[in-house]
Amino acid sequence: MRGEAGDPEVVVYNAGYLEGRDLPPGKELLEHIPIEMFDTAHHIANRGAFLVAKQALPAMREAGRGSFLFSNNNKSLRGTKRNTGESFYYPRVMMRALAQVLTEEYSEHGVHVANVVIDGLIDSPGTRTLPRALENPEAVIDPAKIAEAFYYLYSQDRSCWTHELQLTPLLRLRRMQKLANTASTAWLLLGCAVALETAGVMGLRFSQGFTLPWPTVGAVAAFALALYLVSRVMKQLPVSVAYPIWAGGGTAGVAIVGMAALGEEVNAAKAIGIALVIAGVVAVNRVSEKTAGC
Repeated sequence: MRGEAGDPEVVVYNAGYLEGRDLPPGKELLEHIPIEMFDTAHHIANRGAFLVAKQALPAMREAGRGSFLFSNNNKSLRGTKRNTGESFYYPRVMMRALAQVLTEEYSEHGVHVANVVIDGLIDSPGTRTLPRALENPEAVIDPAKIAEAFYYLYSQDRSCWTHELQLTPLLRLRRMQKLANTASTAWLLLGCAVALETAGVMGLRFSQGFTLPWPTVGAVAAFALALYLVSRVMKQLPVSVAYPIWAGGGTAGVAIVGMAALGEEVNAAKAIGIALVIAGVVAVNRVSEKTAGC
């Protein structure tokens, strides 16, 4: 190639593999993946990229310019369980790491390295027949638009380089927004459930042992609605997150209302206890966000 065209000014590493797709149901775990299959995927995703980089980058470094672009997928962003019919993608994570390392090593020499995450189906005769593409045409990405994105990276001024670009179809963005809105709604409902639990406890306080009708009705209604809301929340949030926050938030809420509105004693022990409950609720929330990859 060098003899006919000279040293390349731009290289796009777009090698793909199918390894893993033919494994039958029940063979999703790593223990079922043959070593030969792993070697093939690893060689294509990483060794191949390494070898191409060794050939292309020295000339780019000497020239003080050039672009080396990796074509990758969304599995490179976070390791996930392989489903039946999918390629196994952890070599893609290593490809992304290689792109990041080369960015650190060669940017100072005028070489633009970028990892392009193609987060969707690429339009082709094969993908058009897939159920996902037939049901949702907006889930398919036009290859010409992908090419335009690569050209955009190549033509960027070196004062403002992009080192990772994610290409996502409109339908996937809508689904991501829907998931985000659903999660926000779940947290809002959980907050309402905490408030209703606090109100229910206050109703018990004023019901005089269920002898006064209106406080009794209010307490029962508040607890029933709180339980209903928590049951809705548990469809979106893990039980290990939703219930501790509901119980802990209600406990703290009742203690605060009791001291603020009912004239109950305020002391250091209560304050520390409430603070610990609130800290526990915050800790559970933060752990759940990290576990979900937020």
